Amino acid sequence: EVKRQARRAAQADSTVLLLGETGTGKELLARAIHAASARAHGPFVEVDVADMADTSQIALAHGGTLFLDEVGDLSPDMQAKLVGVLQAKEIEAGAAATGRKADVRVIAASSVELRQLVGMGRFRSDLFYRLSVLPIELPALRERIADLEVLCEHILEDIARRTGRPQRELAPTAIAVLSSYGWPGNIRELRNVLEQVSLRSDAPRLSAEEFSLVLPRLPGARPAGGRATLKLADVVADAERNAIRSALAAADGKKILAAELLGISRATLYEKLSALAPRPEEPRH
Repeated sequence: EVKRQARRAAQADSTVLLLGETGTGKELLARAIHAASARAHGPFVEVDVADMADTSQIALAHGGTLFLDEVGDLSPDMQAKLVGVLQAKEIEAGAAATGRKADVRVIAASSVELRQLVGMGRFRSDLFYRLSVLPIELPALRERIADLEVLCEHILEDIARRTGRPQRELAPTAIAVLSSYGWPGNIRELRNVLEQVSLRSDAPRLSAEEFSLVLPRLPGARPAGGRATLKLADVVADAERNAIRSALAAADGKKILAAELLGISRATLYEKLSALAPRPEEPRH
């Protein structure tokens, strides 16, 4: 759905508003929309809205795309000026207008719900409506775990290209462990973890054990102010249990088909089912 909306945005020249948690890839999507648009040969200019004092920076994106990340942080004064630019298509220099038309396509992004800021009086409603002509919401990584393996492949390919090292693969146990994590930092955090493990290990295939040095330090792996409590064996066991249940459900209970879906032998599946089965309680004396 996001890809379809992005393709539609690339074909248009209207303002785009990207919404999603931090780390969901809003900047990457903005660059992709720009690259696939009629403005691809123009500049892509990212502006730090927190330090934006006037509209002169907008001129740098003339003929291209202006990317305003965390647009909700714009000061009230800059919000008013941006409305003027979007409405009159004219760039101001200080208090006086230069008369130069602003041939700029604006893509804005926010990790907070701008409608709430509008309701609180912290964000102009007229600016919100001008920015959100084509809104695109990027789901959190935890909501698209089914895509995690493909995302990992793309990220590992990029890491190999940048570092000049052979591309790594992920063992099923590693995928199971990564799939069981909540990823509060989304794709940005996933990339960080994969890069750390890739640089630490020389193995061509990264297993769950390869992540043992990184996973305990992830934000979701320790209580606030406490020591890390994540045990790799427990994570692997939980992930395997969930994977087996999902495979059996998809195979309508047929163990041979479930084993094929899991990429393991039927004997291995029976062994794991036996290990995961609850043991009867011993009689009390």
